[in-house]
Amino acid sequence: MKILFKSIVLFLAITLSACQSSGQNEQNSTLKVIDKVEFQQKMNDLEGYQLIDVRTKREFESGTIAGSKNMDLLDGTFEKELNSLDKEKPVLVFCAKGGRSNTAANILVENGFNVVYDLKGGYTSWSQK
Repeated sequence: MKILFKSIVLFLAITLSACQSSGQNEQNSTLKVIDKVEFQQKMNDLEGYQLIDVRTKREFESGTIAGSKNMDLLDGTFEKELNSLDKEKPVLVFCAKGGRSNTAANILVENGFNVVYDLKGGYTSWSQK
């Protein structure tokens, strides 16, 4: 019985420790969903930002925001491609309407990216006058 109790206590201690350390990256990160006006303002004001289009290659080729890098969220390589980005530089991310970019933004934060901005309404919003 003592062994079982000690095992449970040890398991809980390890679990709580792991949860606490994994949350530290997220606590130090900033994730904001912003409209196209604020997104454009960030592009004007921030130095060294990384502009990421997470739509498919076909969508990307049909039109994108100038200077963006295509990192398709759905093709299975997105998380591998994160290594090509600098975690210390701001990331501006978008997709077609906002769903995929929200997923991508959360993945970025979970992987230790410090500042992430997600374009509300995606490229659809951006391309409307």
